[in-house]
Amino acid sequence: MNNLNLQALAQALPIHAEEGAFRECIAETHLQTVLAGTQSTDAGQAALSVIRRLFETLCLLDNAELAKGHWAFVSFPAYLLGRSLLESMSTHGQTLFEASYWNQTGHPSSNIIEEQRQLLAQMESRRIQFHPTGNAVPIRIVYVAWGVIRLGGDFLLVHREDKKRRDAKNYVFPGGRLNLTDLPAQHQHAESLRALHEGDLALAELGLNNTLKRELAEELNLRPETDYHATPHHTLQPYRKLEGALNNHAFTQYHISLSSIQLTPEGEARLLDQVSGAEGFAWFSLEDMLTPQGRSDGNAAFIDALRTAFPRDLRDFLGGIPDSSGTPYRLTGETHAVDIPAASDIPFRVGKTGKEKDQFNPLDASELALLWTLIAHARGMALKADESRIKLLAGGWAKLVTEDTTETAHRLIDKLNGIGLPLVQLIADTYVRTAIDPTYAYFSEGAFRYRLENRTLHLSLEITTRPWAADQIIEKSLPLDPALTLALRAIQKDGRLWKSDKMLEGKDFDRELREKIDKPLRQVGLRKLVRIEREDYVIAVPREGESEVLR
Repeated sequence: MNNLNLQALAQALPIHAEEGAFRECIAETHLQTVLAGTQSTDAGQAALSVIRRLFETLCLLDNAELAKGHWAFVSFPAYLLGRSLLESMSTHGQTLFEASYWNQTGHPSSNIIEEQRQLLAQMESRRIQFHPTGNAVPIRIVYVAWGVIRLGGDFLLVHREDKKRRDAKNYVFPGGRLNLTDLPAQHQHAESLRALHEGDLALAELGLNNTLKRELAEELNLRPETDYHATPHHTLQPYRKLEGALNNHAFTQYHISLSSIQLTPEGEARLLDQVSGAEGFAWFSLEDMLTPQGRSDGNAAFIDALRTAFPRDLRDFLGGIPDSSGTPYRLTGETHAVDIPAASDIPFRVGKTGKEKDQFNPLDASELALLWTLIAHARGMALKADESRIKLLAGGWAKLVTEDTTETAHRLIDKLNGIGLPLVQLIADTYVRTAIDPTYAYFSEGAFRYRLENRTLHLSLEITTRPWAADQIIEKSLPLDPALTLALRAIQKDGRLWKSDKMLEGKDFDRELREKIDKPLRQVGLRKLVRIEREDYVIAVPREGESEVLR
């Protein structure tokens, strides 16, 4: 446009009154002549068409007048913006920003970054909102590799790249964006940059494994093969959103590849070392992940792409991701089930339900309290630990902080192993966890109390964990149907109920107990509320107010 007279065009623009509706309407052909002068009218027409399209995009011109071949501004502020743009374009050396404003290598200040973000966000949101067919094209293509680390019921998330922003959904899975340097050397050139920008997923997949390795090393200090193995789990359908960290903010299309991470024992210890107590990491339960509000502390997971991909079965998808622990439980299954005693003079009860056998208890009060702490923590019970002694981590792990705690853990392990109950495991001489699947680790029945109130069963469990964590009472209420309520009241009244009692005729009472009482109460660690002794049903848990410990 060097030979086009932009200055003359700026001065020739139709004027609009600052107050009122008076305005000029100028023929577009006249403006072409002003712009091109004696040059080819084709050149003037083409240049003016570009400027007209810019003004139309900004909604500055009256469409009804345009249809007649005239230019007229819709308001005085619209005239001012159009004039400002043309004055800037026509003045040699004129810019609207300082020369280094958009230069990323110049380390712009946080104020400039935020200003750029707001500019892009406004422009892109308007482009999406006012697109005539509602199908705006993404201008940013991002290929993402996420590594899903799950320990027990907890998922590891890291703070999003935009750490200073207080966005509600501020945590994501470990991983990140593909860089050109993640591709094989022969593809690290400008042609690949354009291909990726145009959506070449096959090319991106050549480098996403390297992306994941690089990101896990940077974020978690994990080494591939030595510390973990990554297995491709799922590739999401392209996901579109106005997003982007810092000032890389635009309508973006994401191609996200998820891999499940299987840690080695060494890798699990390294991971726990890296994230325990460090800023920028958070463990989210499945419920935390599924709830848009996130955790109780206000932190939430940015998994919008997963919500879009699995609108109805996200729970099943997340629940189906394999556990990442490199230290499998040694004891699993009903035959290894154990009732943990509530006191040192009470034996362990070991074995399949209904066939349990008493096992000598060699533990002192401190060792037993540590075992209770580990079992309760592995079962997901919220404990308030004394962090000067022990720190409770994800996946049922606990970090031994003091020499005294470590010595107690070693004694606990040695004594349990000595009686053939290897219930606790230790890695790196620092991290301790139950060696039994917590599903099969119960608390002794004598630690519970119950009461019947109308048609509701109230159960309480006293968690005895001092000095490692604060003692607390866990409570659960269970609604009962009339038949179960009558049967339990009969047992409570007489101390037992004969299996052939008339009130049980035509009922599968054992199945009712399993499905409606045992199953929900196992969530708080009670194996059986009602047991069979000879031919009678008895309630094995002490009634509220009773002090004797039955088992």
